Amino acid sequence: MKANPDFYLALLWKKLMGDIVLAVNFSKPASDSLRIYSHCAPTKGVSFGIINFSNSSEVFELIPAFNAPSPRVEYHLTSGEKTVFSQHVQLNGWPLDLNDHGTVDLLGRLVRDPSEHIRISPESIVFLHFPEENAPACVGAVSMQ
Repeated sequence: MKANPDFYLALLWKKLMGDIVLAVNFSKPASDSLRIYSHCAPTKGVSFGIINFSNSSEVFELIPAFNAPSPRVEYHLTSGEKTVFSQHVQLNGWPLDLNDHGTVDLLGRLVRDPSEHIRISPESIVFLHFPEENAPACVGAVSMQ
């Protein structure tokens, strides 16, 4: 069984992005090629979904404004080939496929120090999860997922 690339995007979105949408503010203008979304995580913390439409890498700093910076977990979805039309998807450099039970093992997460800049590959999607962040809008919120 083979899943289309958007399946993996939807899977990570459901796992990391909850129902409550948060505002994203920039201290410097963001690149026109980036789309940044922020939500309360379904379980705990705050998550960001970032899409890089550019054919070049983007590097920036992201600092949630709620608590002292805490480690973040990164999930980088990229094409398995050098084209956005590829049917192959990689998570943090590892190929994604359905296992024998029709599910996906998302073992390729990266834990990063909050002081490290975020590097987003060309034409890719990155999810960031800050499990220790407590946005006021998220405290006591119950996800409908």
